[in-house]
Amino acid sequence: MFRSLLLTLLAFTGLLAEATAQHRGWCGTSREALDLITERLLANKEAQRQNPVQFRNTVYVPVTFHLVGRTDGSGVISKRRVMDQLCTMNEEFEEVGLQFYIKDELNYIFNTAVFNNHCNTLGSIMALNRDNASINIFITDSANDCNMGSPGVILGYNDPTPTRDWLVMSKSEIKKGGATLIHELGHWFSLLHPFNGWDGEPYDEAEHGNPVTLTTAPNTSATPPFSFIPVEFVNRTNCNVAGDFLCDTPPDYNFGFGWPDCDYDAGTMDPNGEVIDVDEGLVMGYFLECDPEDYHFSEEQIAMMLQDYNSPSRAYVRSGHIPSLTELNEAPGLVFPADDEVLGYHNAINFDWEDIPGADFYLLEIAPVSSFSESLTVYENFVFGSSKVVEGLQASRTYYWRVTPMNNYRTCAPASSVFKFETGAAVGTTSNELVERFAAMPNPLSSGQHLTVNLSTTSSFAGSLYLANLTGQRVRAFGRRDFPMGETSIELSLSGLETGLYLLGLDTEKGRLIQKVVVTE
Repeated sequence: MFRSLLLTLLAFTGLLAEATAQHRGWCGTSREALDLITERLLANKEAQRQNPVQFRNTVYVPVTFHLVGRTDGSGVISKRRVMDQLCTMNEEFEEVGLQFYIKDELNYIFNTAVFNNHCNTLGSIMALNRDNASINIFITDSANDCNMGSPGVILGYNDPTPTRDWLVMSKSEIKKGGATLIHELGHWFSLLHPFNGWDGEPYDEAEHGNPVTLTTAPNTSATPPFSFIPVEFVNRTNCNVAGDFLCDTPPDYNFGFGWPDCDYDAGTMDPNGEVIDVDEGLVMGYFLECDPEDYHFSEEQIAMMLQDYNSPSRAYVRSGHIPSLTELNEAPGLVFPADDEVLGYHNAINFDWEDIPGADFYLLEIAPVSSFSESLTVYENFVFGSSKVVEGLQASRTYYWRVTPMNNYRTCAPASSVFKFETGAAVGTTSNELVERFAAMPNPLSSGQHLTVNLSTTSSFAGSLYLANLTGQRVRAFGRRDFPMGETSIELSLSGLETGLYLLGLDTEKGRLIQKVVVTE
């Protein structure tokens, strides 16, 4: 798992002062929230002792992503990054036996107040948008805590307050390989940091000694029952009441903060004088430079998350629904516009691609750059089918496009190849108020076959039919004719045409209709 920084843009002294003064966990989860999480964890431990969850069948958990933008529609995160993040979530929780799917659809909140400072909308707009049958993940411009004077940048946090029980994420952290949300989901499922009690004050030999002289962790709750958390021992004699209260996660006094690599070799000793062998690869820790494949949850952490999922307070996410499990391992082939194609028009371009079994929808992306930079992408949307007419592209401009098959659970499928095309100066359209249906069949067809054009019209009109190549040159004119109201079928001869892709056009007083026609041998 790729571990992105949980906190950035902070000087050490500024971060430390903020963490200590505000009792903030550096991932943004507050000391007060950690106390609530601790209550859940201890309840789960007791439930496991009395009636442990035995099965390890995969369960499917609904999530609702709330994509927050400004009131004018700007600033919202791209669909691509959200779906890539869902892919990462499922990859990282596969070992746990938990998998996530989008409950209904992505929820958009276009409100500048929520976008700029969500803290002022916790009990209003955010509460009204909360889905009562899924994990709620709000993606705002910033996940800063609700202290307006904070100099720090919080990139994500879990609010376990029962009426909220949601996650708030900075949009910068939502991406392929994004680890901050994986960490916060661990909190949602009742996990603590392995260095619990050292959240706001990482180990410092000059202050804490070596061996460590403290017997109580320095950053504990101000109120009972968590105001006394012992310093955890290597020999595990107090592992049930110290650290993260789990015994297969070794002592960690927040050694990861500021450590330059994934090998902690400072020789720090616990109060008994035993050298600590920390597990740098724990997802819930703060070591950030390990190999992506080395990050993991411990067996007891997995057991606690499953116990939490099966607890009474989590009944609202246990729908029993199983999403489509069809693997999506195949990239769709792109049909039109073809690679390096030069079109004779720029409006109402009918993008077409191959169907992929198991795909419920496709993510279609169009951009003037092949990298599909989020700020430059001009079209990005889910398409429920294998074609889409897109309007509004600029004339005489080079564009790139790609398609990715998806469903509400499978979002890791490979994208298609990237095709480049160039728009022309003419205006195209696929509909007007005179014609309800404009279809050509068979399609594809050989040059020896007749092409049948079927129209359903709302009134009578005069129009001209023609066939053009992809440069816009008309290669066959079928003349101007009168079309009566209702259903009309016309047979056209394509004899002598070379194989290739053509555009069947119908010019009317209300605009032009375009239909793609493929001629084979």
